This record gives sequence, C-alpha cells and structure tokens, in this order.
Amino acid sequence: MPLTPEPWFEDGDTDAVNLGLQIVKLEFLERAKAGLDRNFAGSPLSLTFFLSLLASGSKGDIKDRLLASLGSKNSDELYQKSFNLLSLANSNEDSSKNSQGPFLLMNSSIWVDQSFSLKPAFQHVIDNFYKSEIRFLDFQNKGLQQSQDDMNK
Repeated sequence: MPLTPEPWFEDGDTDAVNLGLQIVKLEFLERAKAGLDRNFAGSPLSLTFFLSLLASGSKGDIKDRLLASLGSKNSDELYQKSFNLLSLANSNEDSSKNSQGPFLLMNSSIWVDQSFSLKPAFQHVIDNFYKSEIRFLDFQNKGLQQSQDDMNK
C-alpha cells in the first residue's frame, strides 16, 4: 500500500497559495521573454503574505478584490488562513533537520515614505500578526538607486 503524504494545507487555504504561484509563474515568464540572464527566486507563500498584509491595510473595492483573490470572504477569515499557513510553515523551526513538512523562515519589513503615517490598528497588525519591521524612508527626495541601496542594507 503506497504511502500518501498528508497535505500541508486545508482545502480552503490553497486558494491564497495558488494565487502566489500564479504571480510567480507570470514573473518567470516575463523574465524568460525578456531574456534576462540573472537568477530569480520567488516565494509564493511570501507573496501571499505580502498580499494579505496589503489587504489588511486596504478598504473598499481594493480590499474586496484582494480578499476575493486570496480566497477569503472577510478580513477575519484571511487572518485565520494566514495564521494557519504561518503556523504550519514555522512548526518545524525548532525540530531536527529530518522532520517532514515545510520549513520557512521569512524576514519582512514594510517600507513607508516618511511623509505618511500609519494608523495604529494597521501598525498593530504589522507588528503582532505579520511580525514585520516598519521602516520609514524619504522616497520623495532620494533617488531610486539610493532608496534601493538603503532597503538592501
């Protein structure tokens, strides 16, 4: 009798990951068409968390479209799905290297133009749920290259 691995995600959680896969595939295709000779790495799960974070800070039609694309009916459902995926991905963090299942380490930061302020509720979500660092940068007065250099430090 063949062994079948347990699925990593609940049925409803795959919608968001599939969206991330589609976006990464499109980026690969665009780079292939352009003939770029540089490496490209894309993480569908990281992209899913980025889109989830974007949805949590959005409202109106944009929020509705992001929620629909991520396979969620409302913010609470999106948070629950994201929490489940993050918990699952990090469940092996302290385990031995021989453990089965996904293992993901993400380091994320949110870069905001210093002329803007974030609402406290959104900052709370970024800090406590997504565990991301918020950094402010002068995008308006710095050139693109200098901004990129600052972000890549």
